[in-house]
Amino acid sequence: MLDALLALLDESNTEVPSTALPGEPLQATSGKEVPPVPWVPLKNPEVKGGRTIPEHQMQRLLTYLALIGETDPDIIDEVLNACGRDVQLLAGALAQADIVIRTHHGDFSGLVQCHTCQRLSGNYCASQHWFVVSESWRKCTFWRPKNV
Repeated sequence: MLDALLALLDESNTEVPSTALPGEPLQATSGKEVPPVPWVPLKNPEVKGGRTIPEHQMQRLLTYLALIGETDPDIIDEVLNACGRDVQLLAGALAQADIVIRTHHGDFSGLVQCHTCQRLSGNYCASQHWFVVSESWRKCTFWRPKNV
């Protein structure tokens, strides 16, 4: 399961919108308040072999993992450690977390689903050159509506 989750994060858009200053909590952008998920006690709170993930980013990752149903402390630790070692993976994880948190609370602004795009052929995106999960919500600058 972890390999599949990390593969999804690797494929995700690594643009991380600047929604808060470092060290400040995130503010809801859609007018809807996003309640934080209760803090999950980590089996090993120190990131092994990497930098420390700021608390506000850690909370976003924990909220994301809770929303996708991940409760195994070993998997949670492994995801956080991988994100602490790799800044690009952290950026992708935070981007994916933001999308999941927003859609969970009904905010779909600026997001599209691949199955509605004319550039999708089967489950392959001709613009991004990757295979997609067409029901997933994502940000995409290449998205074009299908001609009806």
